[in-house]
Amino acid sequence: MTEQKIHIGWIDLMRVVACFLVIVSHSCDPYVAAFGQRHDEFFWGSIFGSFVRPCVPLFVVMSGVLLLPVKSDAFTFYRKRFTRILFPFLIWSVFYAL
Repeated sequence: MTEQKIHIGWIDLMRVVACFLVIVSHSCDPYVAAFGQRHDEFFWGSIFGSFVRPCVPLFVVMSGVLLLPVKSDAFTFYRKRFTRILFPFLIWSVFYAL
């Protein structure tokens, strides 16, 4: 018998909201970088950038929600994720170093 995954709609909605907030957060960076040259742009970029900062904790919370419930022991849980993350981490580390 295969285990059927449950689809939770509000989690998908929160992920879309978090993605949008990340885009807005990064689009505020050029305005915040105008510190000292253009006071108005810096001010409003800081206001909007500060308003959307909850996007990072929102992603962390959604990751935790999607990991639960854990049905294996801790060693198996971490081994599975470590092997899945190690290869992309190494590839991107070499890419950035070059």
